[in-house]
Amino acid sequence: MSGRVIGSVAALAETKIPDSGVCVVNGYTFIYSGSPSQLLSKSAYGAAVCLGPEATNAWKNSGAQWEAVSSRIVTVRIECRPVPITIIAVYAPINPSNGVKNDIETCDEFYKTLQATIDKTHKSDMIMIMGDFNARVGVEQANTAGGTVGKHAIDKQNQNGRRLVDFCLFNSFIVTNTFFPHKAVHQGTWMHPKTKQWHMLDYILVNRKFRSSVQDVRAHRGATGGIGTDHHLLRAKIRLRGNGQSIKHIPVQDKNGLTLTNSKDQLNRWKEYFDKMLNVDTTINEQVLQQIPSPTVDDEELSRQDAVPTLDEVVKAIGQIKNKKAPGKDGVPAELLKAGGHYIAEWLHEIIRDVWEQEVM
Repeated sequence: MSGRVIGSVAALAETKIPDSGVCVVNGYTFIYSGSPSQLLSKSAYGAAVCLGPEATNAWKNSGAQWEAVSSRIVTVRIECRPVPITIIAVYAPINPSNGVKNDIETCDEFYKTLQATIDKTHKSDMIMIMGDFNARVGVEQANTAGGTVGKHAIDKQNQNGRRLVDFCLFNSFIVTNTFFPHKAVHQGTWMHPKTKQWHMLDYILVNRKFRSSVQDVRAHRGATGGIGTDHHLLRAKIRLRGNGQSIKHIPVQDKNGLTLTNSKDQLNRWKEYFDKMLNVDTTINEQVLQQIPSPTVDDEELSRQDAVPTLDEVVKAIGQIKNKKAPGKDGVPAELLKAGGHYIAEWLHEIIRDVWEQEVM
């Protein structure tokens, strides 16, 4: 990463290190979370964040904030400038086998925990979720996922890929690996031992509003040699940028054009200004208003307006919603509604029909 704070940050998945804690090795800070040692069976799973010397200093200077969320999720927060960063390292469960209930429940629980983690983060932070998602987002999602997946994905989507895309849509994240063109050898991060085919299973997610901060993402073969992993290193170049414009302070002047420096005088001037602007003598003739004929609406138009909105009208309304806008109180972004297609439209239509007929929200 670069900006006002320059440093390196790494996320590690399937560390197989039990318990949680912080340790320093050769100037690098290792923050990890795994299964409790007393509950170990075959694997501790494990996720970790490794901070370089510069990032370590920034982390310590901002309070050394971190949380061992679970054996698969660990978070670190650095209050750096121009924008604070929340780093989330993950190790997702493997893609569920067909019809295996336990596998599906494990994946659902992972994303439930990840969502709860996101809900607790500072909304102004740049959030980076990095790790092994055991997911294939699919090339087809470039046209259907509302800008969440770029044009440079590989593979065909699997169940975990669908979960990941839905999670990104709901939280306005993008899958950064898929937005940068690279040779095939720099896209895949894991090779299937039987088919010898390369797949993209590891991802770096960032909240959409910081898309311009990500300069490049690619896999590096050979960079992980000697550490006992069958995954290739996924590297992102990020330049931190502020997400807002500075507020320009315009001086307040009195009626004579003299600048007011006292806050009390400024407030009184604003009060005086609005009193004059909003309380003016009206020149409206009430008799003229009464002579204006009221518009008439025929029975057919009244019947049309009173009818329950049709499914076609709901589909049209969803299509007219602008992307990249803040969601309402329900927290559902426009991209998620559009990605849901006809199924979501039918579901929304049922809700609208019930509210329309029962007149109860």
